[in-house]
Amino acid sequence: MSREILHIPCGFRCYTKKMLRNKFNIKQASLPFDSGFFTPLSIIKFMENDVKINLGNTNPCIKTENFIKDEKKGIKFEEVNYNLINEFIKENGYRNSHLDSTEGYYTLIKKYEFVLAHYNWSPISNKEITNPKKNIEIINETFNRRKIRLLELINNSSQINLYLYTQGNLFLQINRY
Repeated sequence: MSREILHIPCGFRCYTKKMLRNKFNIKQASLPFDSGFFTPLSIIKFMENDVKINLGNTNPCIKTENFIKDEKKGIKFEEVNYNLINEFIKENGYRNSHLDSTEGYYTLIKKYEFVLAHYNWSPISNKEITNPKKNIEIINETFNRRKIRLLELINNSSQINLYLYTQGNLFLQINRY
């Protein structure tokens, strides 16, 4: 039996998987770190723990690009609540840092310290499900399935390559810490 080389995309965007496909023709099933903002520490926490994502350990966030701290550029996420984001968008029509490109919330998964994009859609999106409780249930199921897939791929791989693409950002900050 030939063992495969496993390529794991992660980092501060969902562009890493697209980059691997476009640049190196690497096509594979979705893995846990495809769509969001992941640090090496958040990946370790995710891999070392059972996946239990629920409404109680998640929160929507507002994203600040090009955040400068100690003369270094990074990305900052600030926890807020659904009502604040929804009201602000309703009043101002502003989407850039409040919603991701699919008009979904940036969703902090507190236990693992990563932020997801493209899963938890706002009422102004064109997605079928816009109820955060239901979306978080789907996220939990998705991430459990993807973690099982990743573990199976790891067990059947002769080599594992982890691609951490940060697009020139040196850090990811959540709230003030």
